[in-house]
Amino acid sequence: MPRRIGELISSRRIGAIGLATVSKEKIVQKPDHIADLGRRDHAIEDEIVKALSDLNRRMLHLKQELEKVRDKAAADKRLH
Repeated sequence: MPRRIGELISSRRIGAIGLATVSKEKIVQKPDHIADLGRRDHAIEDEIVKALSDLNRRMLHLKQELEKVRDKAAADKRLH
């Protein structure tokens, strides 16, 4: 038998949004889940930094190669 109508309505509202069925384990796991997401976020950021560094190194290498080819082409043009 319901204690009071207000308590019954509050209980139903809580149950409707799923708060009445949340166990303590799920509440405890949330900080771990948040920490895990944070670690994954940092890992992805590290991957991005490494990838950008590698791309910048490769781009510099290509620019140096292009400069060598241009210099050689200019030298060949002067000889002819």
